[in-house]
Formats: sequence, structure tokens, C-alpha cells
Amino acid sequence: MFSMYATLDLWRSSFRSLPGDMDETDSGKRFNDDVVSLAPSTNDAVIVEDEYYSAVQAELDSDAQDLEVESWSMAVDQQYLKNHTKEMIKRQDVIYELMQTEMHHVRTLKIMLRVYMRELKEHLQMEERQLECLFPRLESLLELHTYFLSRLKERRRDATQAGSDRNYNVQRLADILTTQFSGEIGERMKESYGNFCSHHTEAVSFYKEQLHNNKKFQNLIRKINNLPIVRRLGVTECILLVTQRITKYPVLVERIVQNTEAGTEEHEELTRSLALIKDCIVQVDALVNINEKASRLRDIAQKLEPKSLGKIKDGRVFSQRDLTEGRRKLLHEGTVNWKAASGRLKDILAVLLSDVLLLLQDKDQRYVFSAVDNKPSVISLQKLIVREVAHEEKAMFLICASSNEPEMYEIHTISKEDRNTWMTHIRQAVERYPHTETHPGPRKGIRLHIELQRASLTERASFPGRHRGNVLLEQEKQRTLALQREELASFQKLQSQHRQEQARWEKERERSRLQAEAMEGRLRKREEECRRLEEKLAEEREELERQREMYQQDLERLRESTRTVEKEKERLEQQRKVKRKTIEVVSFSAFPSQVVPLSGSLNGDLLLSGGAIGPCQPELAHTLPLPQKAPVRPSLSVAPADYAERPDVPQRGQSANAAVLPVKKEVPLHLCSTTNQQHKQVGVQQQIPTKLAALSSKSTRSGKGKASHRTDSTASVDMKQMLPMKLSGREDGTLKAKRSVSPQLHLPHALVHSQSLHFTGNVHVHTYMPTCLKPTD
Repeated sequence: MFSMYATLDLWRSSFRSLPGDMDETDSGKRFNDDVVSLAPSTNDAVIVEDEYYSAVQAELDSDAQDLEVESWSMAVDQQYLKNHTKEMIKRQDVIYELMQTEMHHVRTLKIMLRVYMRELKEHLQMEERQLECLFPRLESLLELHTYFLSRLKERRRDATQAGSDRNYNVQRLADILTTQFSGEIGERMKESYGNFCSHHTEAVSFYKEQLHNNKKFQNLIRKINNLPIVRRLGVTECILLVTQRITKYPVLVERIVQNTEAGTEEHEELTRSLALIKDCIVQVDALVNINEKASRLRDIAQKLEPKSLGKIKDGRVFSQRDLTEGRRKLLHEGTVNWKAASGRLKDILAVLLSDVLLLLQDKDQRYVFSAVDNKPSVISLQKLIVREVAHEEKAMFLICASSNEPEMYEIHTISKEDRNTWMTHIRQAVERYPHTETHPGPRKGIRLHIELQRASLTERASFPGRHRGNVLLEQEKQRTLALQREELASFQKLQSQHRQEQARWEKERERSRLQAEAMEGRLRKREEECRRLEEKLAEEREELERQREMYQQDLERLRESTRTVEKEKERLEQQRKVKRKTIEVVSFSAFPSQVVPLSGSLNGDLLLSGGAIGPCQPELAHTLPLPQKAPVRPSLSVAPADYAERPDVPQRGQSANAAVLPVKKEVPLHLCSTTNQQHKQVGVQQQIPTKLAALSSKSTRSGKGKASHRTDSTASVDMKQMLPMKLSGREDGTLKAKRSVSPQLHLPHALVHSQSLHFTGNVHVHTYMPTCLKPTD
């Protein structure tokens, strides 16, 4: 500690021995007010002034050495930077910022002291009192911060890496901060900043006043602003920077603490240093507040009317002189409303001092003591009671019980918060007020009472008229006291009503709370039921969705099956049609029942299949070949498109007037085909025995070229229905053949002739046998 103070004294002596100090340099050369100009009057003065500012500039450059770069990470080598973690880099950057901002602050203080203050003192011969008002405690601040900057730069040099001027790593900083803001240096910091910040407003006001009223001051300030060393840094800017500097330390130190490893000794010391810095700021703020209130109290005293007198309850008088005498301090002041007995509100200025409360009113730009209902405007804080007004958030009662006749004041504020602030300040002032009262002894009180009674009797005997006046005055006092008692009783009644309403409100609130809890329970139960119902609905929805998907799948399969069935049905229908055609062709080939006329008007196809032989002619299965189609010349008398169908043609050898044989209702199973099923003709066809077939073949050979005649019989079979050709009936006794549009069938070389075979049992069977056609036919 001794070495720290020795170092500080050394810096103080060096600071005072700097060249160009205002106490040593050019002390005998003073300019008069009428010869001040923007430029020096002689060449020697110019040379001396240039040398002085050159020395100041050199000093500022020396302070800024190694601190010109923006951050620590840019000042050191990049290879050295890679060896550190991010937290360590951030910590070194903040420490570098602390040193750099401290250097700028010292530069600002030196410009204020070495430039502005020197020029004002040298050229305008400004008094020390005015300079102190403009730059309060400037020398002390410069000394403290120059010492602080030197300690920081010394720690930087100690942390420099060997073999390098740029690379350094500051490990410990808390000891320097603790020394700067504690002990003697810390007290000087608080005092200097408290004084400077307290007179900040006064300094700015004085500067603006001089700049507005003093032409020489204005010219000199303009000249100083043009100096390169100032860099356009004006007086108001310098004052503001110095005022704000004390508030920058907590921010920087907090950032250093955040980037320091927790649990280490350096972290704990930095935390204590931060607490010291904050305590210093709090004390500086308290000093500023005290000085501001003292200045405000002086302003109120100056504005108070000297002839205005305020009365106190005990009969004393309060004047303007009493406002500033003694140790009275301003605790709180503000504009409130004083409610009169008539209900009218009067605007007043309430001034709370350390022992009394003043109620002032503004009158013609001056303050005077207010008078409402003849109540004293100066209230003593002794036994002062502060109460809230029922059903009124912005009002309060002040009950002065320091005398035998208590007074009650109803004060209204602009808001509930303002009311609470006033009540807090008044109660704190009442608690701090000394409650020492002088109580006279019992004997002395008795003697005093006897003397007063004797003086009263003497006064009544000597002045009867005055006694009557005193009686009236006493009656008036008693009436006033009765009114006050009534007001107090009404106040107590209102207070009891307020308590009852408050109790009723508490019950109502409790009942509301119980109802709210019950409703909340029901609501919670209802929410649980709704939640379960939602889960059930969700499950049902999922089940329905699953069923819908299954239905969709079944529907798709049904559609696919339907399509498959339709295709199968179409395929079977086609097969059935093919089979029907095949059966018709086979039936026609096996049992031809009609003779194809050999006319040129016959067209179409006659399908004669030799591969299908009926059951009555098994021996012809291997002897009859499949006839080939041959082109037949169509008749020239009929056009191909005249008739769409072939007309019914009677058989050769059959008479036109022959009777039509009845159609048999039934047909044997082996002769059933698609054609006879389609025409619904169920006839019975008897099978020809083998012997009868042989006889028929002989008869056919004997009756070659003749037409066979059919004999009507119940057992005869009409084989015309087995032919695929369409036959038309008779028309006007003649047969007309219609020519088909279909291609003509090539007739074989053998025609079929019908012959009648007569058997026993009167059974006639028609057979058709092929015969050879002659070329003339």
C-alpha cells in the first residue's frame, strides 16, 4: 500500500511538472480583454504556443501507443491467436477495450485541462471560481485516471511474451480494479465524480450563458475548436463524456467476469471489484441527488415571497430565512391538491423538509404560504399521522396530533403511485424526526396554571367587554372543535364502514374462489370426459376407415370378378354360336331334306360336309368326300340386290297343290339341333332300319331321274325344317324364287332326289340320295 501511494505521489509530481502548465508557462504574459484576438499578437507567442501544443500532442500520442488497433485479436499475431480459446480471446478483447477507452478518457480530460482551461485563463483572465464552475474537480479526475491508465499499461508490459512486442496475455486484472475503486483512491473517485456530476447542469448552463453573452468567449471557443489537437471536441461534449465514464466500468467488468473461468481466484476478485464499482456509482448518484435537492431548495427559497409568513400550530412563524437556515434538507417536493371544507380542490406545491411540510401556492410567479380554512400551512412532522382515504385511491389524510387541537388535511395527488410515494417519504421523515419533548414538572405546571387563572380573572375584572369578546371567541373555538370532532367521528365511521366492506369483500372473494375451484373441478372432469369421448370417436373413426378400405378392396375385387365373368360370358357366347353353326352344318350335311333346284337363279352357299354322317348312314362315312364349291352363274333376270332373302322353293316333283304335312311335335334326341330348337318344332323322326336303307338304295337306282312323291303319314318326318335355307309360301299359285345376295354355292355333280319308300305299318320315310347331274341340266 505504501508503494502504491508513493507511485501515486510520483505521478502527481510529474503531472504538475508537465510543460505548458498554466501555473508556470507564460505566467507574466496576460492579455487585456480589449486586445484578445483570434491570432497571437507576436511571433514569439506563436512559436511558444506551437511548441506547447506540440508537446501536448506528443504526450497524447505516447498515451495512445500500442492502443491504435481496434481489438486485441487484431493487435497480436494470428499464429499466436490460434493458441487461445474463444473465451480467452473474448476476455482479452474486453481488457483491451477497457485500456483503449481509458486512454480516450484521459485524452478528453487533458484536452479540457491543457487546452480549454489554459486558453480561458491565459486569454480571458477568467477567475478560478468561474473555471471551477465550468470544469469542477478536473485536475483531480485527470490525476486519478492517469494513474489508472499507467497501471493498466504496466500490467500489459508485464504480460508481454518474451521475444515479441505485440503478443501478450493479461491474466490478472482484479487487483488493479480493486485498488482503483477502494481505499483512499476510491473515496477520491466518489468525491470527484460526485462533485463533477452534481454540477454538470450548472457547468453547461454557465457555458451557454457565456457563449451567448460574451463575444470574446465566443471567438476564443471558435479558435480552440479549429485546433487540430481538439478534433472538433467541444466543451459540452467533453463534460458529457466525463459524466458518463463512471457508468461504463460495470459493463466492461461484467463482460470480463463472464469470460473468466468460474471458481478461480481471479473470478472471485473480479466479482468483488464489480461490487466496489457499483457501490461507488450508487454513492456518486446519492451525492448528485443531494446536491440537486439542495439546489432545488435554494431555487424555492429564492422564489418564495419574503413578506409571506407561514404559521405553525404552536403559534410560531415560518419565513423565507427559515427555509435555508440550519440543517434542513429537501426530501421530496411536488404539486398536489388541498381539499377545502367546501369540497373545492386547490393546487399547491408541497415541500417536504427534514422537520416540516410546507404547503405553498403560486402567485404572480412567486411562492406564498397557502391558506385554506384558516389552517396552518406549515405542518410539523412531530406526531404526524398519514392515513389513506376510503374509496379514494389518489387521496390521503394528514393528521397533525402534536398539539391539543389536532388538525386534519385531505391531500389529493395525480395518481395512486404518486400518493404511495408521498406517504412513503412522509412516514420515513416522521420516523427520522427526533421525538424529544420537554415536559414541565408537576409543580411548575401547577404554578403556571394558577398564574394563568389569576391573570384571566384580573383581565376579566379590568376589561368586562373584552371578557365578553373572549367568551365569544371561546364559543367559536368550541364550535370549531365540535365540528372537528364530528369530522373525526365521521372519519372513524367511514373507516369502520371501510373495514366492514373489506371484510365483506374478503368473504365474497373467498366464496368466489370456492366457486371457481368447484367450476374448475367440473370443467376438468368435463375435459376428461371429452378427452375420452374424443379417443373413442378417434377409435371408431379408425375402425370405420379400416372398414371403408376393406369395402373398397372388396368392391375392387367384385368389379374385377364382374369383368372376368363378363369376359367369360362373352367367350362362352362365342363358343355357343360357333358350336351352333357347327351343329347346323353337320345336321345339313348328314340329313338333307330338300332338293336344291338346278336353276340359274340359285345363289348362296350350300354347305355339304362329308365328315359328318348321320347315324342312319354309317357306311357312307368313308365313301362320301367333301364337295368342293364351284361358281354358279346367276340368273340374268333378277338383280343381286332385289331380294334380301332366298324365297321358299318347293321340292322337285312336288305338286303345288299338295297338302302340307303336319309338323311333328317332337324330334328324337339324336336328331335335335340348334335350328329345330330355335323354331320350337318338336317332331318325332323314326330311325330307318338297315334293311329299309338297302331297299331304298335299290329303289333309288331304279327310279333315277324322277321325282319322288311323299305320301302323307302320321309317322312321316318333314325334313324341310332341317335345311338352313328359307322357303317362302306360294304366291298366286306360282313359285317365285328370290335371289340371295350371299355368294353362290357350287353344286356337286350329284343331286339329291327324293323317293318314297313304303314299309309295313304304313310308314313312309323320305330319303334323299345323290345322283349325277347331266350336262344339259
